[in-house]
Amino acid sequence: MEKKSTIINLNDENFEKEVLRSKVLFMVNFGAEWSGAFHIMTPVIEAMAIKFKGRVKMGNLNVDNNTKTSARYGIISVPVLLFFEDGEIVQQIFGAISRKELSEKISSLISV
Repeated sequence: MEKKSTIINLNDENFEKEVLRSKVLFMVNFGAEWSGAFHIMTPVIEAMAIKFKGRVKMGNLNVDNNTKTSARYGIISVPVLLFFEDGEIVQQIFGAISRKELSEKISSLISV
C-alpha cells in the first residue's frame, strides 16, 4: 500500500489558519505552474510530506493566484520554501534543491 502525501493547497484565505496558527513546523512551497523549477521540486516535496508526516506540515501556494500572501513575504521568484514555526519564518530556501538536502534541512529544524 502506497503512502499518500498530505500537501495542503494554500491560498490567501486559508494561509493564516493553516500556516501561521500551526502547532508544528510548516513548510510552504511558493511556486507557479509556469516554473520549471517548481515542477522539479514537486516530487521532492511530496516525498518529504510522506517522510515527515505528523512532524511537519507542508503546503503549496500558487503565487499567481495568491498575490496578497506572496507580496506579504516578498516573493519575487519561485520556487521559494519558507519554514514557519509559531507564525514566524525560521528558515528559507530559494530555488530547487535535492531530496537529500531538503531532508537534512527539515531534520535539522525538527531536532532543535
